[in-house]
Amino acid sequence: MTRIAVVGGGISGMTAALRAARDLRADVTLYESAAVLGGHANTVVVDDPSGPIAVDTAFLVYNRLHYPRFVALLRELGVEDETCAADMSASFVDDDRDMRYALLRGLGGVFCQKENLLRPAFWRIFLDLAAFRRRARADVRADRIDEATTLGAYLEPYSAAFRDHFVVPLTAAIWSLPDEHVLLYPARAILAFFENHGLLAGRSGAAWRTFRGGSRVYVDAFARTFGGTLRLGEKVSRIERRPGGRVIVRSSSGEASFDHAVLATHADTSLALLAAPTREERALLGAFRYHPTTVTLHEDTSLLHPDPRLRASWNTVRRRGVLRITYLLNRVQPVATRRELLLTLGDAPIRPEKVLRTFSYAHPIFDAEAVSAQRRLASLDGGAVSFCGAWAGHGFHEDGVVAAERVIAALPARLPAAQRASSWTVGSSRTTFGTPASARSR
Repeated sequence: MTRIAVVGGGISGMTAALRAARDLRADVTLYESAAVLGGHANTVVVDDPSGPIAVDTAFLVYNRLHYPRFVALLRELGVEDETCAADMSASFVDDDRDMRYALLRGLGGVFCQKENLLRPAFWRIFLDLAAFRRRARADVRADRIDEATTLGAYLEPYSAAFRDHFVVPLTAAIWSLPDEHVLLYPARAILAFFENHGLLAGRSGAAWRTFRGGSRVYVDAFARTFGGTLRLGEKVSRIERRPGGRVIVRSSSGEASFDHAVLATHADTSLALLAAPTREERALLGAFRYHPTTVTLHEDTSLLHPDPRLRASWNTVRRRGVLRITYLLNRVQPVATRRELLLTLGDAPIRPEKVLRTFSYAHPIFDAEAVSAQRRLASLDGGAVSFCGAWAGHGFHEDGVVAAERVIAALPARLPAAQRASSWTVGSSRTTFGTPASARSR
């Protein structure tokens, strides 16, 4: 039986392990350095008088229309029925310029600031939005946005109010990155994501879903159904390729020999694990940089605007030149408590007594170098080693699933001919590899 090692227990690693074990009938060992699986699917339990409350701290929602492979995975794991509609309301507050409004919170949210009714800059936001949607959709479909064009350059024809009070905070919230990075991002990649998720058409709202009980629902289902070996809390330190197509995985418990290894970690981590990376691996994997983000689960509502009409699922608040993003988990997920549970990205003046938990996550920076490298990933042939991750797409769950399925679909052709003939059997009708909307622009 073909032996495959999968390194990394996030969405890509779990998908790769499941596909290799179920669809290719391989003997799979999944290594995860943390004590639990999931990666960004990290659900924690908050004690409450009403009983334990499960909330997510990184991966919160998915889009049913535009995440077809992830939805298929949920169905395969038998947990799609454990999801529900997500509230996608958004609040934009700029205390420095005295501008604030909310979307999908009714007219009271849009016009909560009476001064906006007589403020031309406010109305210009929505006029520019209509023009921006038409132009961006046409440009994306015609593929006429130069790869070197930044989002800041693309937004030059529009007002500063539209840029600073809509596009920048929205994009920063989606990618969980500081706003100073946003305008330097390649416009082509950003707008392709907007189009693929229905944001340019303004019709994606009803398709967003979240999990009852948190995203651990699908992680636990994977752990129950995975037929291979799980090595949790076991850190891999080195990947060595040997003559004859063998690969040695060195971990905290020793070393093991495999026919193939799938590195489903961040691109920079994968590169660091390789004992002897090729020039192409150094160039392509090394093109991806990551931004470490501190995430705080807390109850300090002073970070939000006091007006309840401006308390939405996604809240962006600019104060003293700093843009902060806070999720009101009570609105995003079905949280049964009167306490307001908040999740804030980055450093923030949160009162210590209000802090529940603190986490650190790393998000890929999709700058021009990274986007250029993505277009050449198909040529990356590591012999007995393959690479996958959400970084190969837009950085989201669907991209992680697609990247893993592509790697597993290509594996039989990468094995030595004798081994393919003698030991590899593709025997599952579940092996259906498609290209979702979120990856077509790639």
